[in-house]
Amino acid sequence: MGEAINHFHDAAQSFSEAKQILESALAQGRGMNAEELQSYNKHFNAACDSREAMKKQQAEEMAARIATIEGELADSINGGGESLSESARRGTRMYHEQFNAESVPYRWHTQGPISNRRAGVSLESVVPNPALKDEWSFLERRSARKYQESMEAYLARPFETRATQQMDLDELGGFWLMPVQMMNDILKIADNMVYVRQLARVTPRVDATSLAGRFLEEDVEDADWSGEITPIELTQIKMGLRRLRPKNLNKGVAFSFDIIMQEPSISAFVVERLGYKRGITEERGYLLGNGVNEALGVMTPSDQGIPTSRDVDTGNSATEVSLKGVQSAKWSIRTAYWDDLTWFGARNFWLQVSMLRRTDGQPIWHTSIDMRHPDTLLGDPAYISEYMPNVLTSGKYGGIVGNWKEGYHIADAYDMTMQRVDQQFATQNVIVFIMRSKSDGMPIRPDAFARVKMGT
Repeated sequence: MGEAINHFHDAAQSFSEAKQILESALAQGRGMNAEELQSYNKHFNAACDSREAMKKQQAEEMAARIATIEGELADSINGGGESLSESARRGTRMYHEQFNAESVPYRWHTQGPISNRRAGVSLESVVPNPALKDEWSFLERRSARKYQESMEAYLARPFETRATQQMDLDELGGFWLMPVQMMNDILKIADNMVYVRQLARVTPRVDATSLAGRFLEEDVEDADWSGEITPIELTQIKMGLRRLRPKNLNKGVAFSFDIIMQEPSISAFVVERLGYKRGITEERGYLLGNGVNEALGVMTPSDQGIPTSRDVDTGNSATEVSLKGVQSAKWSIRTAYWDDLTWFGARNFWLQVSMLRRTDGQPIWHTSIDMRHPDTLLGDPAYISEYMPNVLTSGKYGGIVGNWKEGYHIADAYDMTMQRVDQQFATQNVIVFIMRSKSDGMPIRPDAFARVKMGT
């Protein structure tokens, strides 16, 4: 954690220097001059760079720690009854605290029957539904050490050819499916690199071609006080439908043949890079996607997502965000959603917000002093996103505030595979690894969000 802490201290120092410049000007009853503004921007951007470096370092360190812990767990499961070390037990608890159980369904399914079987519990008692037994048995095989070793061997040196390939027998093709642990690793890395997947409602396994959700578009009108024989006024309930169809989300990476031959841990490297590329592609879709063969983003005006009626430009000029503007955006959302509100904005947006002060001189944006927690705006978590709109001009969007858990839904199909292509580029001494998956996302409750829009 040493390097991450150093980045944190660098960020804190830069934020402090930027704050001193601003407060010095305010104490003299004036705004910042050109030289002070340039210095303020320099320190603010340096702080943002240090914060991003800190988060990336934390993600890498967490991934390494969990990989070590899961290795001990796998050794215990496959080693004939050896007990877990105390560090592995602590790490397992940490794993489930860091990553919601809903985001790692395969891990939960596979560990259940294995650990229970070692304790003498039958598969029938663990999986009472006969229709699920085959699936559980299949997932058990894919979590075993033999499967992991075979998958890594396939990624590094698949010199063997097979005449008949099929998925139900491991020896004839089943080993080509990505192992369960590797699936979790890709989702885990995506969660650490980006924000939306951690905040939104996620359905991790969609067996059908689409996932539909109903929502209440128009509720029953308020009840009426009336006399004894006054006619009762009838009202209507209007329902809406949001349909998610997991779409192909693919990415590939190329390596030279020499690197693959010399790098024994190539599979872990492939997972790390493809997980990162998958994560940022999803993040852009969840924020900016137009819904055509990709997710529908919250910053895209759409009657199927968040309409323009959820735009708030009150008090904002064509180039500057105002205190009234951000307050009006939050207060336009019903208090029923306030428990989990979160702000998103690009650097330019937060640069302006960091200068805003209440009438008593207190800032509305606060830098977090704990690296495990985000900054806050008006008391709610605030994230600096490199994928948000970053041009603050007339009629453009600056930021967004909303309840992602209630307002945004992500659906993942369960088929995730890794493919190795080594013939097409053989003459170039290049081998390509391709990750294929399916996912979709879209807003399901437009009233749970408010976009901050620049004035005219």
